[in-house]
Amino acid sequence: MKGKSLRTNVPYSGTVPDCLLWELLRNNHAFLKKSRTTTFSLESHNLLSRHCPRFTGYTNKPSYNVVLNSTASLVTFKKNNLKNSRRPSSKISVKTLIKSLKLLDSVKTTVRKDRPDLTELLARKFTMLVKSKTEDKFET
Repeated sequence: MKGKSLRTNVPYSGTVPDCLLWELLRNNHAFLKKSRTTTFSLESHNLLSRHCPRFTGYTNKPSYNVVLNSTASLVTFKKNNLKNSRRPSSKISVKTLIKSLKLLDSVKTTVRKDRPDLTELLARKFTMLVKSKTEDKFET
């Protein structure tokens, strides 16, 4: 056993496996928006707002999201913290980034460690948000 990591992927006691949680909540939850053709999920940490187990924020740990702040001048990078999963106030780590494509590589490396399947999707969304135009609204 020399040289092997003692870290295991066993969930904490009292937690529900992700696949069981998805089966329980896939048909009904508060953030589900159904239409005739597609079903969307408006929960936080859902990267593409698609209703499928790959993108949901409550079944996948860790989960990532990139959103604009309220003034649309900065990009907010959100990540679920696995270590603080039992502390709601420190469960989500939030980093505010400037709107610059120079930060794209650092965002990619952060996501690639935990969720390599979402790296390119998050990079596309980050690029789209950085390139988005923000119009200043003047009061008249």
